[in-house]
Amino acid sequence: MKSPSKTKQSITEELAFLRRRVQKLEQAGSVHEKTAEALARAAKEWQETFDATRDAIWILDQDHRLLRSNKTAEHFFNLSCREMIGKRCWEIVHGTTQPIPECPMLRAQKSLCRETMQLHVGESWFEVIVDPILDGAGQFAGAVHIVSDITARKRAEEALRESEIRYQSIFENTGTVMLIVEEDMTISFANAEFENLTGYTRQEIEGKKKWTEFVEKADLERMIHQHGLRRTDKSRAKRSYEFRLVHRDGHTKDILLLVDIIPGTKKSVASLIDITARKQAEEELHESRRRMEDIIEFLPDATLVVDREGRVIAWN
Repeated sequence: MKSPSKTKQSITEELAFLRRRVQKLEQAGSVHEKTAEALARAAKEWQETFDATRDAIWILDQDHRLLRSNKTAEHFFNLSCREMIGKRCWEIVHGTTQPIPECPMLRAQKSLCRETMQLHVGESWFEVIVDPILDGAGQFAGAVHIVSDITARKRAEEALRESEIRYQSIFENTGTVMLIVEEDMTISFANAEFENLTGYTRQEIEGKKKWTEFVEKADLERMIHQHGLRRTDKSRAKRSYEFRLVHRDGHTKDILLLVDIIPGTKKSVASLIDITARKQAEEELHESRRRMEDIIEFLPDATLVVDREGRVIAWN
């Protein structure tokens, strides 16, 4: 028969054990409650971020059906989340029952890698990025779609392309030799007139030759100095001056250069005018006058040279 004191001691120990157990359960319950609250806050913050992003985000299952969509997607495709959930992505984007041949979702499912493409829907352009979701075995389990509205970028690219075409047309049809020169002196653009002036083709020039290769050595140092000034102290740089250009076959031409910096860049735009014939004519005129003066000075009598309007233009 158990003694009463021993039975009392056992009951006391059991009660103490139960109290400790209850205390631990209460602490665990408090931790669980705090964890649940933290998870709820995190889920709320995630949802707010998910909905606030400027890109449309979809989460799709392995059958390409939409599981979740953010608010931006509603704006992009003019459908509510409820209307989109359960539909396949191509049904929403293209209104078709079958995927388009270049569908990035199918490519991502096959490659298990990120796939991208650009879509033209109505008057808008979108860029679609598809990241596959893999299960524990590394198999395709769905995908995350990120859809960005790139309409403004595409319009800017188109405007830039039209601008480039327009300016290239001007460069080609201006009747003047035109160049665009980079800061490192490389010729990045040369029109057909420069080909005619130098004897080199555009393919041999653009991105391959520096303008220094076309300058007579005696003029080179002066022009390099101006090239530097134009980028460091534009107010001191000359906008026009003459130099001698070396043709492919080695002969030189006298050139009048007009050059300036393209605003907002380190590039120069240059116009070259061949003044070889004018310089030769000036030299011939100078030589003719010199001979005339020699003849007049040689004559023994007082001699005047009068032009058609009766003005004296020379005498001995």
